[in-house]
Amino acid sequence: MRTYLCLPGAWMGAWSWQFVLERLRAAGHAARALPFRGVGERAAELSPELDNDVFLADTIATLENEDLKEVVLVGHSFGSLIAGLVTDRIPERIAHLVIIDGGIPQDGQSIFGRIPGEIVAKRRKLVKRVNGTEVLPFAPVGSLIIDDPALAAWTHRQLTPHPLACYTKPIRLAGGTRAAGDSAMSEQLMILVAGPYRSGTNDDPVLIQRNVEGMEDMALAVFRRGHLPALGEWFALPLLKHAGSKKTGDAVFDEIFHPVARELIAKCDAVLRIGGPSMGADDMVATAQRLGKRIFRDLSEIPERHR
Repeated sequence: MRTYLCLPGAWMGAWSWQFVLERLRAAGHAARALPFRGVGERAAELSPELDNDVFLADTIATLENEDLKEVVLVGHSFGSLIAGLVTDRIPERIAHLVIIDGGIPQDGQSIFGRIPGEIVAKRRKLVKRVNGTEVLPFAPVGSLIIDDPALAAWTHRQLTPHPLACYTKPIRLAGGTRAAGDSAMSEQLMILVAGPYRSGTNDDPVLIQRNVEGMEDMALAVFRRGHLPALGEWFALPLLKHAGSKKTGDAVFDEIFHPVARELIAKCDAVLRIGGPSMGADDMVATAQRLGKRIFRDLSEIPERHR
């Protein structure tokens, strides 16, 4: 016999595991599911302070208060993140970690930092405020990958909003660059600030310069958080002038501007994506993701560094 503890995905509660729990118990195992505070069966507890750290602490408290050991910890989708963090903190209590349709937590990366920018932008537009808490509303019933229409409708009726902070707050691993619970770090990151350059300007030099200044303002804020900022423009623009580029978008521009930025990404630890639509900035994020770099989408996601 084994002990199973199952953690639900976003918008869901312990109810989402009921069919699995029935089979596990029928096979002789001790099995239960744990809802997250403010979601599912505990939706009435929704409050602004809820985030991944709270869900992590609640789950650890359950394991320790009930002295559960040799646990098979199962996480579905969002729940796999919390399951991974629990295993990071108290591995001595976990016999097996099972991840279903989820991913492995990476230190310093938020959920929004690990998914494509266009999806993040769409989700941010859906954000609402409930009980003074920013939340992501649940998806429409048609988006559920459930073949049985009746089961899909039953599932959709029970979904509840999920705290936005769970998606925006960077993940912290005890074995990473900081101790658990520490809000600052000792490691200095080199962070490329990526935002619109030509987008929305019709190649007007004044508007382009305004975009550059916006990125430089953010670079200064990154520096003041203890990290080393970089802009592709700082490298590309002097080279363009020296190489004889006559206008934005000419052959010399195409030879240098984006290739320099891509080379720079390889030297950086992370990319901070700011501003509005920009194919170039999105390309830099995609390049960084392929290289396994951290992606930040808000200054608040970047941890301050101990100087």
